Amino acid sequence: MSTDPVKCLLDALEARGGTVKRDGAGWVACCPAHDDARPSLAIGRGKSGDALVHCRSGGCSAQHIVAALGMTLLDLKADAAPVHPPTIPTQRAAEGRGFATANAAAQWLKRKHGAWSRTHTYTNAAGEPLGIIIRWDTTDADGKARKHFVPVWRFGSSWRIACVSVQRPLYALSELGSSGRVFVVEGEKCADILHDIGVCATTSSFGARSAHRSCWRPLAGREVVLLPDADIGGMEYAREVKALLEALEPPARVRIARLPGLRDGTKDDVQQWLENRHRGDADAAFAELQDIADAACWREGGDA
Repeated sequence: MSTDPVKCLLDALEARGGTVKRDGAGWVACCPAHDDARPSLAIGRGKSGDALVHCRSGGCSAQHIVAALGMTLLDLKADAAPVHPPTIPTQRAAEGRGFATANAAAQWLKRKHGAWSRTHTYTNAAGEPLGIIIRWDTTDADGKARKHFVPVWRFGSSWRIACVSVQRPLYALSELGSSGRVFVVEGEKCADILHDIGVCATTSSFGARSAHRSCWRPLAGREVVLLPDADIGGMEYAREVKALLEALEPPARVRIARLPGLRDGTKDDVQQWLENRHRGDADAAFAELQDIADAACWREGGDA
């Protein structure tokens, strides 16, 4: 596996089935962050060896571009690559055919990059698996914890280490039903925590910057409570999802409710709320969460 961030990026683009071409001192390819009919993504190498990306037509940010490839901005850094298990060109790995099953693709990744921390399965409304998100928890050279994700998705009859770019299903779609209150959190881990205490919850794939790539139509007309993480990104995600839900037909009835006890400016989320406030008591957590939702203000803006 190459430790060159430019090579990792080019491999990831090719893994999606895209064509990468030389363009002067750099390369050009179709941008994975928007529907790009003509190659508009410029790729280059900075003086320090970092990978550089620039979308010439869609105005996509570097964060959106790498997220569409299952990568992070850190993967573009020469001094940190590859802390993220990169999206590998699976067509080459499986002689152009992809993998017969999701597990075959996941095991291939495990052999290449080591054991993962957890996996999250995405399904259609009938519960049939469409893809999995594989998570690795790592530590960088400064001892800071990192989390990295790689998608394995079904394309026709085969599975590839890639993800559809738009209209991604919501997490736990088959468990959402057609009525009743739904909680939306940031990340599959938090949704799983709420499921474990008996709460109907979902999220979009690939974090706070990719909400617009998920299909929110199953929540049309539903009562939805958004529980943001205790940082700026968490509130930005909640407000973006609120706008997407209120644009549905019929619009969802949306409120944003802040969990008590989370430390402002941190990445505290549902996990810290459950552990610190309820010591893992599922019944007490369930009761308080319903009270929080019931009491959430319906003033203009929908924030509690």
